[in-house]
Amino acid sequence: MSRARGSPRRLAIFAGVATVVLALAIAVSIAVVSQSSLRIGTADRHDADVRFNAVRRQFSHADPLLELASSGAGAGILVHRERLPASAAPITTLRGLVWRASDESLVDVRLPFWFVRMKLAGGRATIGALLPEGWDVVHVSSDDLVRHGPGLLLDARRPNGDRLLLWAE
Repeated sequence: MSRARGSPRRLAIFAGVATVVLALAIAVSIAVVSQSSLRIGTADRHDADVRFNAVRRQFSHADPLLELASSGAGAGILVHRERLPASAAPITTLRGLVWRASDESLVDVRLPFWFVRMKLAGGRATIGALLPEGWDVVHVSSDDLVRHGPGLLLDARRPNGDRLLLWAE
């Protein structure tokens, strides 16, 4: 008899926990969307170069933290930890520009750093997971980004004309 009375109580507890989890998921989604932006447009090579050069001029004094390198086995990423400053300012936003030559698409993305850090937590994912298809070769931890602080992260070009520029603000 007591078992029958406990069943509705367990169901109510489960429903309450499920409601809280759903509310948290919605709140995180709203926060990410409100602090993020993703603009996808088209740009010919000249217009894309103008956009990339405008951003790159902001960092003309610094070499990027990351460098795409090719080896016999394929592409990899070099993390220039020797370029990490002794102390860094906090990061609030991860920014990126991606231009694909094949369809002349230009992607401008802005992600809150707390979301990037959460996505990269525990080494389950890499920055490549946050980038458009084809740039998943970029493997770096959020700890490297925190130690680097604001500044240029990656300026990469592919032989096919694609380009990726990442920076932290």
